Amino acid sequence: MKGLALATGLVTGLALAATTAAAQAPDAFFRGKTLTMLVGFDAGSGYDLYGRLVARHFPDHIPGNPKIVVQNKPGATSLIAAEFLYNQAPRDGTTMLAMGRNILTEVILEEREGGKGMPPKQVLEFNWIGNANKEASICYTWAATGVRSIEDATRKPLKFGSTGPGSDYESFARVLDVALGTKFETIRGYSGPGAVQAAIERGELDGVCGVSWSSFVAATPTWIAEKKVYVLAQLNLEPHKDLAGVPVVLDLAKTPEDRAAMRVVFARQAIGRPFVEPPAVPADRMAALRKAFDATMKDPAFLEEANKARIEINPSTGAEVEALLKQVYATPEPIVKRAAAMIRGN
Repeated sequence: MKGLALATGLVTGLALAATTAAAQAPDAFFRGKTLTMLVGFDAGSGYDLYGRLVARHFPDHIPGNPKIVVQNKPGATSLIAAEFLYNQAPRDGTTMLAMGRNILTEVILEEREGGKGMPPKQVLEFNWIGNANKEASICYTWAATGVRSIEDATRKPLKFGSTGPGSDYESFARVLDVALGTKFETIRGYSGPGAVQAAIERGELDGVCGVSWSSFVAATPTWIAEKKVYVLAQLNLEPHKDLAGVPVVLDLAKTPEDRAAMRVVFARQAIGRPFVEPPAVPADRMAALRKAFDATMKDPAFLEEANKARIEINPSTGAEVEALLKQVYATPEPIVKRAAAMIRGN
């Protein structure tokens, strides 16, 4: 009986502690804590750079000024980390994830195609803190090809670099082939963007589709001014401020159905560098984290460090990310199937 009473008291005490923690105001809850920011990619990757940059400045704006430590948990374009966040991470605001944007649109395509990835309903249950950059990607050709536009690319076969199946480089090139009639042959086997770039300079490749504009500018800042390349299209939902005169891919669609399908594919660009908490985090903590994230995106010290590192910042709020995902996931099934077929190349 004495042991039972002790066990009952322990359970009661734990329940009381959990209730007390849940009732704490964000300032009191976060003070003195160390939060964990998971990054679903390797150290040194683009997502890792964004994650660590945000982690250095985010605590200054969170009530209670907690610390943030970054932990890399790579695999399956951050799906492993996302599943951990959903299934195992504490749902109290202490664990967040710099998530790969591909997950957010690929899950709807996989579901309609009978895939076994994370169900869309689970993605919508996440709490979206915000997005550090609405990504713009581009298709470009080496000037020696003479191909200066998408129309030119429908008449001349071109060899484009790919880092492997499922990559933006390959998927986006296929979408343009199907939707716009380009003749891009994707060549696999390149280890990363740098290897693709070097192959283009050697004349081994004619260009690439799907490279991030911010990464392109950081790696090859003089190529456009020196007229070494031609940018054929920007692969995003809205025009990028630095790409005036370059057509947005959605505006090149031949039918309303294809435009809607490409919107499903390229919606990931508008959610380029998202940060997310697991479901069921107390609402007041999520409100505090969202407010802190938005403040971080305007912090002069944060922006100065990003500028020095050539890390583009073009943020959106957690509410905006959530609203876009709901729009995409409400897309009619025939349109989603068309998007999946485009990515497959048929």
